[in-house]
Amino acid sequence: MQQQEIYQHTLDTITFYSSATKAKIAKCMLVDGIITRKKKEKDSKIYIATKSDESIVSYALKQDKKLVKYIERWEFVKNYKYSIEFSSDKKIEEILNKLKEDEKIKEFVYKSEYEELQRTIAYPSLMESETAFYLKFNLVFEGMDSNGIRRWKRNPAVIYIPKGMDIIELRFDSIENIFDVDRSKYIRMLISWLKDYLDSDATGIDLGREIDYIKKHTKDYNMVVISQDMKFNNGGEASIGIGKDVSKKLPFIDELRTIMDNYADDLEKVPALKIALDEYIYDIIELSSYPVVAFSFEDKKFGIKIVEDYDGLGVYLVQHLSSNLLPNIGEERMNFVTRFIIDIRNIIKEI
Repeated sequence: MQQQEIYQHTLDTITFYSSATKAKIAKCMLVDGIITRKKKEKDSKIYIATKSDESIVSYALKQDKKLVKYIERWEFVKNYKYSIEFSSDKKIEEILNKLKEDEKIKEFVYKSEYEELQRTIAYPSLMESETAFYLKFNLVFEGMDSNGIRRWKRNPAVIYIPKGMDIIELRFDSIENIFDVDRSKYIRMLISWLKDYLDSDATGIDLGREIDYIKKHTKDYNMVVISQDMKFNNGGEASIGIGKDVSKKLPFIDELRTIMDNYADDLEKVPALKIALDEYIYDIIELSSYPVVAFSFEDKKFGIKIVEDYDGLGVYLVQHLSSNLLPNIGEERMNFVTRFIIDIRNIIKEI
């Protein structure tokens, strides 16, 4: 793929970002000295004057195409919507070094050409921090929106490997409906790569005991078990977070779709809202057929939903619920959840 194509696909991708994500990246660019609101600094930085957070990231990339590398680096440490934890006792650093020698992975270099975008799950790039290793699959999806316009989106997935812990975490996002991608196959391929190249014996961590423990000790961790029953005009009910029968538990989906159809023209003017609603409907339908429990970390102002035996894979899927607070945009919230789960596991081992 040509560098210009990668640049254009990255610009297209930014239109899919939420307002909070755009604001977070803009703030990072400001802290890193890439952009400025001070006119006197415009000779050394990108001058954004009074531009809104909504437009800053796209504007910055249009001023400096090299900032595609900034987005590439952000993708390693951004917050993803889903994660799956695996246990592993392998010496991962040695395995990664061997994969580099065999050219199965490639180290991320900030000052270089854009990374190649892939249409298949292969050849991830490696980044190392003081506390973890990251493997990022640089995937790109192509599709057609409701107006018949062809769209492209970078849709990375990350394997997060914290140092000094017996855990490997798979992180990935939802896939918008306009992209014709088999979600089940996509997740299975990510897991297959992890097992084929990192640890064939890696097993999905059974979070059943952790869930039971957390339910009994929510006050100790300032947490709340989320459970909500809703009634609608059609007389139906929905139990959010629980349910195995979509037809009985989720009648409001049809009502929501009708509302979206009635206001289709208005939603086209706010694509991020349409994407969010589509994702919400997909998650409700997709996850309603599995045992689900949701928790809220009250002091952190974010929540997680844990899905048992997702898609028959024998793994627990952790959904990181949306939060528009800037401190919750980034890997920190995911790392907090990972450490929390590990801490609970260690407590249970000692009981």
